[in-house]
Amino acid sequence: TVAQAAEDITPITSIQGIGDSSPLGGQTVTTRGQVTAVFAEGGLKGYTIQTEGADTTPGASDGLFVYSPDTASSVKIGETVEVTGKISEYNGQTQITVAKDKLRSLGQSESRITPVSGILPETDAEREALESMLLQPTGDITVTDNYNVNRYGEIKLANGVQPLRTATDVVAPGIEAKAYEATNAEKDFILDDGATVDYTRGGKDTPLPYLSSANTVRVGSAATFTQPTVLLFSFGKWRLNPTQPVSGATDPAHLPASFTNTRTDSPEQVGGDFTIASFNVLNYFSTTGDQLTGCTFYTDREKNPITVNSGCDARGAANAENLKRQQDKIVAAINTMNTSVLSLEEIENSAAFGKNRDEALATLVAALNTHA
Repeated sequence: TVAQAAEDITPITSIQGIGDSSPLGGQTVTTRGQVTAVFAEGGLKGYTIQTEGADTTPGASDGLFVYSPDTASSVKIGETVEVTGKISEYNGQTQITVAKDKLRSLGQSESRITPVSGILPETDAEREALESMLLQPTGDITVTDNYNVNRYGEIKLANGVQPLRTATDVVAPGIEAKAYEATNAEKDFILDDGATVDYTRGGKDTPLPYLSSANTVRVGSAATFTQPTVLLFSFGKWRLNPTQPVSGATDPAHLPASFTNTRTDSPEQVGGDFTIASFNVLNYFSTTGDQLTGCTFYTDREKNPITVNSGCDARGAANAENLKRQQDKIVAAINTMNTSVLSLEEIENSAAFGKNRDEALATLVAALNTHA
């Protein structure tokens, strides 16, 4: 196809502008750039392009997200393209929407875009100037929250060597705590998986990215970026995405980051005469689902029942095999902790099944004593 004349091309920086939103919102334009990331699968349905050559407008981004379900599978990283479409903001991110017949390929570029290297800035304005650009984060980066890796493949990060603290662990509740939380919200950012997959629903048969039994990603773990990422914004958060979607099946060498393993064999010694600990045993029920009627089960990828889902009063293991698997891990952890006083959460109240109230507790204590 024939490329547009230079005067008909709107530079990406003119689309991005200086502020939070594009000055060309609602307008249809033609722009040009090199493809830096492709999200043909996983739900993002698009790709990013970036202006080739030196950055002559440091206050405005040289990158742009192309939303195009029709053409996302047609482009390759390193290819220079011209796209025509309407400019808009989606969840706070500038994008161009491109139909199937509005993509022109100019072939593979002679050289690839060089990622912007350095510490990710901590203000929205500075991050806005890098929106949809190729980045290679450097410096000390620490995992500050791993809760959503189980659902959305997200790991929350912060610059520095310490995770961010919960506000009321530092200051009094009220105005001070709210101000502290607002500061934290400006500092953190997310390592994402390049997809919108919900691993507890539609993606439940896909292994989780970044996390495995051999690769624990704990709060406080140091993150080192080994591959370029693109900086996107959605759902109120800045996100470093791999240049293609990743999952637990991705070769670790192709993941954008690696993490130190901070797990120790036993808790750190802190002195004193007694220790107190708390342990969520995650629905330790000595009454298994197969002993009751009406239970439905969560299953593994081979459709074997693992834990109770619904339909009965049990909430723990589906059968004796899975109860033992759960119990063995709990017992090993508790005896390794070797604490003086231990509180338990999510342990069965056996009276609900017409048994002695503490049957589940007695079963666990017996297993602890046997192991010890």
